Amino acid sequence: MVLKRDFIYSGIIPDNDILHFIKEHTDGTVNAPNYVYVPGVGNIAQYSDTVFGMFKGYDPENDCNGSFMPYKFQMNNNSYAYACQIASNTYPQPGRVDGHILPQDFVGADVVKAAQKDGLIDIGVSIEHVKDFNRNNGGLGHYVCLLVSESNNQYGLRADYHWVRCDDNRDFSLWSYKMGAGMISNLDFAGKPISDPAIANWSINQGSVLADEVFSLSVVYKLVTYMFVPGGRVDVI
Repeated sequence: MVLKRDFIYSGIIPDNDILHFIKEHTDGTVNAPNYVYVPGVGNIAQYSDTVFGMFKGYDPENDCNGSFMPYKFQMNNNSYAYACQIASNTYPQPGRVDGHILPQDFVGADVVKAAQKDGLIDIGVSIEHVKDFNRNNGGLGHYVCLLVSESNNQYGLRADYHWVRCDDNRDFSLWSYKMGAGMISNLDFAGKPISDPAIANWSINQGSVLADEVFSLSVVYKLVTYMFVPGGRVDVI
């Protein structure tokens, strides 16, 4: 028998997160200060005005005017918001501002296409692609890395995405992220500095999921691609 428990997610809206459900899908108990209507999606709860940040490296306290910190709107912004440096305060999802919804069992290519709708540019699968792009294109903006974990229908675990942001546009050796509704960190899941997401540890022990045996479900986020976030040309909701 599968235990009723909460899994840890980085990007998607968890099944039990009523604060960020589409209004039409709630039981009427959610009363956000604002709703943003997106055709094809519905009314999206927004808990404060969108704040567009400026690229300043790793600076959690001041990033998007502190919107990612606990005293403000940490719980309303996920890894995608932090990666884009846009505190939409809606728990934004890739492509949603364009009316696009990711399929339930999405794969990496689905997330890439959705993020491109928001204005992100796909670069390639290695840090060398980032360096080449920066030499030949560069410009105002910053770099991010997309990782995706697979679903496990046997245990009710959904597919998830995790975004990691580059905080160094010179050597590309300083990276950080926000884990779902939680805190910002510049250490990987093993507690080590992130010099390149491709060689960092992205494994999560989700804990016991079965009532009749000792079993810990492990999840690994696997690298999909690196992308460029052009300054002032990306929007999310």
